[in-house]
Amino acid sequence: MAENHLISLLAIDLIVNTKNFIKVGFMNYNILTIKSQEVIQNAFTIAAGYSHQAVENGHILRSIQENAEDIIAFIFGKIDINANSFKPALDRILETYPKVSGGDQYISNTVAKVFTKAELIAKEMGDQYVSIEHILIGMLSAGDSVSQLLKDYGISEKTLKKLNKGIKKGQQGGFPEC
Repeated sequence: MAENHLISLLAIDLIVNTKNFIKVGFMNYNILTIKSQEVIQNAFTIAAGYSHQAVENGHILRSIQENAEDIIAFIFGKIDINANSFKPALDRILETYPKVSGGDQYISNTVAKVFTKAELIAKEMGDQYVSIEHILIGMLSAGDSVSQLLKDYGISEKTLKKLNKGIKKGQQGGFPEC
């Protein structure tokens, strides 16, 4: 429980740029692949576009759709997901988040837990960097509407781990630019 409390306290931080250390409130930003870093940065922009103060999993998933189209296309193709019906379903989730004017944006506790889980999954899989696939696996355990959406469309941890091999084409260890 103390670990969850610490994650909650740290999750309210925004991206802080320091000399050689970048941190996203809940984890070392440098262990994210470049694509994962771009996803987080774009998620803040997406949230702002909806007047949302908290960056939620819906913003992260929309950002993944926009910034990692090749990975999403690969996953959706292998699982036979209709991307045309997935996007409006995610739009409906994004519309449910509270609109707030003013105040600083922050990463929600749910997103913090997803990235903590993603980091653990990456280590478990022998990867050095947290990639999009690890983030998606982390989302499945979030217990929120985005997690349910992924499950409703047939995306499971087992399937993503299996597909991860196809995405990385057998490479292990991860690469920061992916």
